[in-house]
Amino acid sequence: MRAEDAILHGCIPVIIMDNVQTVFESILEWEKFSVRVKESEVHLLPQLLAAYTDDQILELQKGIAEVWTRSSGSWFEGRQDALSTMMAWLLSRVVS
Repeated sequence: MRAEDAILHGCIPVIIMDNVQTVFESILEWEKFSVRVKESEVHLLPQLLAAYTDDQILELQKGIAEVWTRSSGSWFEGRQDALSTMMAWLLSRVVS
């Protein structure tokens, strides 16, 4: 499953790829809503995930809730939505 699909389903993405830039990495703080595991540590995946406390999981879930509204096409006034996320990403690519 792609990370974007996981987010839209309310799941915390677990990224197991070294040296890969995630989508919208220039404008989204992926560490607030995802878990990265080094490829060399994939054999430790169950232990690494089990080590997360309930509070850490809750914080990641809060991050998912925040980013979900940006990627789901929520068009409520005053909220960031998919269009504003795409525009911010394009601007970051042009400016940098």
